[in-house]
Amino acid sequence: MKNLLVVCIAFAVGIAFGYLLFRPSFVRAQGGVIVTEAVQTQGRIPNPVSGTVVGFFLCEFKRRKSNLLHRYPMKINLAATPRKLDGARLKLKRAKEHIDGLHFLVRQFCETGVHLITVERDAETSHEALKIAPAKTVPPDFSLILGDAVRNLACALDLAWFELTAADSPPKSKINFPIYPGRPHLEEFLGKRKEQASVVAVSRKLLDEIQPYNGENGDAIYSIHHLDIADKHRLLIPQVQIGRD
Repeated sequence: MKNLLVVCIAFAVGIAFGYLLFRPSFVRAQGGVIVTEAVQTQGRIPNPVSGTVVGFFLCEFKRRKSNLLHRYPMKINLAATPRKLDGARLKLKRAKEHIDGLHFLVRQFCETGVHLITVERDAETSHEALKIAPAKTVPPDFSLILGDAVRNLACALDLAWFELTAADSPPKSKINFPIYPGRPHLEEFLGKRKEQASVVAVSRKLLDEIQPYNGENGDAIYSIHHLDIADKHRLLIPQVQIGRD
C-alpha cells in the first residue's frame, strides 16, 4: 500500500511537471533545446502521457544528481596541461600559415601580368633595346603578411628560449634567443652564463649546430632577427629582380 502511494505521488508530480515543461509560455521563457525542437517540429504541444513520462524522469534525474554531487563532491580542472614548447610550436604554425598565404597571393599576382615588355629600336644606331616596366604595383597587404610571418618566427625563438632558460636566469636579465653578428659574440655570451645550468645544457648545440649568428648555419635566424627589427620601424617591401647573367 505504501509503495502504491509513492508511485501515485510521483505520477502526479510527473503530470504537473510535464504540463509546466511543455506549456508554450514555459518553453519560450526557458528556451529548452529539446522542448523547443519538439514544439517547432510537430507544431503542437506533446500529449500528456509523454509529458508525464519526461517530467517524471527529469525529476528523478535531478534528485539523483543532487544526491551524488552532495555525497561525492568533484573538482574539475578544465585547463589542459600544455606540452613542452607549445607556445613556440603555435607561433611556428601561425608563421607557416602567413607564408603559405603569401605564396598563394604572389602566384595570383604574377599570373595576371606583372610587367609590360616592349622592344625599342634606336633610329640612329639601329640597336634594339628590351624594356621592362611594371604593369601594376605590389599590393600593400604583401608587406603586412610578410611582417606578421617574420614576427611570429622571431617570437617562436624567444618563447622556446624563455621556456628552456627562464627558471634559472639571472634577475632582471633579458631572456631573448641569443642572436649575434658573429661567433665570438655568442661565445662571450655563453662564457658569462657558465653558472646557468639551463644555458650550459644547450651551449654545444648552439655553437655547433644552430649557430645563431651571421654566416654558417645561422644565416636564416640572423636574417629573421634583422627583418623583425626593421619591420618595427618601416614596412618590409617585397622586391623582384629581373636580370641576365
